[in-house]
Amino acid sequence: MKKKIALNTFIHTYCFIIGFALLAACFLLTSCNSDYTSKKRGYYKVDFPERKYISFNKKDYPYTFEYPVYAHIVQDTTYFDSSPENPFGLI
Repeated sequence: MKKKIALNTFIHTYCFIIGFALLAACFLLTSCNSDYTSKKRGYYKVDFPERKYISFNKKDYPYTFEYPVYAHIVQDTTYFDSSPENPFGLI
C-alpha cells in the first residue's frame, strides 16, 4: 500500500514537472517571433498660438489684468439669483 501511494505521488510530480517544462518551452519559443521596434527619441512638435494678450479693464471691477486672445472670460454662475459675499472674487 505504501509503495502504491509513493508511486502515485512520484507519477503526479513527474507529470507536473514535464507539463511545466513543456509550457515554459512553448512560452520561450513563441516569445521570440515578433520583430522589435525601437522607440524614437525626441519630442513631438507642438505648435502653440502666437502670444497676444488683451487687457481686462472694465469700470465695474477694481482690478485689471491681461489675458490671452484665445481665452474667454465668463461670469460665474454658481450663485444664480443670490448675491455673493464678495462679488469681485477677491480674497
